[in-house]
Amino acid sequence: MKASTRLDYAARIQDAVDWLERHQSEDVTPAQLARVACFSPYHFHRIFRGVRGESVMQCLRRLRLERAALRLRRTDDDVTEVALDAGFGSHEGFTRAFKDHFGEPPSSWRKHPPARLSARTAPLAVPEVELRTTQRQRFLCTRHQGSFADVPIAWAELVALAGGLLAGATMIGRYPDDPDVTPDGKLRFDVGFVGVDPPAMPAGLRDDEIPAGRWAIAIHAGSYATLSETYLQLVGGWFVQIGHQLADLPCIERYLNTPANTAEADLRTEVWAPIAP
Repeated sequence: MKASTRLDYAARIQDAVDWLERHQSEDVTPAQLARVACFSPYHFHRIFRGVRGESVMQCLRRLRLERAALRLRRTDDDVTEVALDAGFGSHEGFTRAFKDHFGEPPSSWRKHPPARLSARTAPLAVPEVELRTTQRQRFLCTRHQGSFADVPIAWAELVALAGGLLAGATMIGRYPDDPDVTPDGKLRFDVGFVGVDPPAMPAGLRDDEIPAGRWAIAIHAGSYATLSETYLQLVGGWFVQIGHQLADLPCIERYLNTPANTAEADLRTEVWAPIAP
């Protein structure tokens, strides 16, 4: 079953790549491509990166550059025309991107094209994962939209609103958006806590929940700045290689300690990814 599920992941991602190749001249949205591959938009980009070794936008950029490279090789079309048709706004921007990808500018490549257009990245390593089944938990939180640079401000606001309730609580972060997809400044994030049920709802907090379910949990060690690597290894690596399906829910973070009294290198954070029933 797991082997067939792994093949299913690969086939669905290949469907997305095939579709992307056919529609690379269009303005492609992440939601469109997730629907093509029949994946939840919450997790699609990490799965895509785990399988392909590149993000959706890197793949689209590569496909456009490779098509442009073939056109340069097979025709005498003007470089500026090729650049514009490949979705670049200027000859200069196209030349920089082309040189970054192929190692030489379009004019040189046209005379001496390499044998291989591009290289693939190796699959992601699989982290150690614990499977855990949980009941529904009340989640008291605040909702923010902005940049990840604002996250400390959000936590400070939560502390001010919750006060003494945090003494016996477990701190939770929930980030519905993928920073590889959603522009910085428009990221949604909820910061809050579970494990405490106050008789009265504190003003300024949202009464939400962490749903019951089965979760795959990986431990992230160290700085919060590198949490995205653990997300990618879990969602784009472990799920793909082990063969589980992801539920259509955002991942969450459970903080085992805090920067208030822990050195950055010693921080430990559980990254929870939801497993589909």
